[in-house]
Amino acid sequence: RGIKLLELGAVEKGGSGCICPESVLLKQLVSHILLQRGEVVLMDMYAGVEHLGRATADAVNAMIVVAEPTARSLATAAQIKALAADIGLTQLFLIGSKVQSADDRAYIESHSPGLRVLGHLPYAPQVPAADREGKAAHDAAPETAEASNADQQELAEGNSGPSGDDAPDSMSDSEGGGSSDDGGSDGAGED
Repeated sequence: RGIKLLELGAVEKGGSGCICPESVLLKQLVSHILLQRGEVVLMDMYAGVEHLGRATADAVNAMIVVAEPTARSLATAAQIKALAADIGLTQLFLIGSKVQSADDRAYIESHSPGLRVLGHLPYAPQVPAADREGKAAHDAAPETAEASNADQQELAEGNSGPSGDDAPDSMSDSEGGGSSDDGGSDGAGED
């Protein structure tokens, strides 16, 4: 599909310490790619807000926060917004995830912490099933893929940041609050 993937390792053993060295490497790599080579980068960050505390994402110029239609998830989105502002990242957007009804859409729209809602991804039982089988969710749930494409189009066409800039060159897809792949989490996160 013309996408290059670099996966950063994770904590693999309890008590082994933090991933500080890995975070430093990621921060330097992203800064080099974004600031020196001018390429487009999409970073899918771990659940939680640690990457904002470490400023791993401070080289990006925009962030998409993916939140479920729950109070806890949208509270995490508000925390992400505040921490992003602390590192000078002010261009944030929200995408609703695991949306099952018009009520879910309305809840996300009315409880967004001041972030523009780009769109909503429907809940699709095929997504956790594909994950369990090691398959791409994009292929297993075409309706979710179509919604994602529509959200991307919304960002590219109709969105400008506070300074009137065009769509961002770099995005960080931030996840927080412990989202899970089974559709049952109350955390802000991405799929």
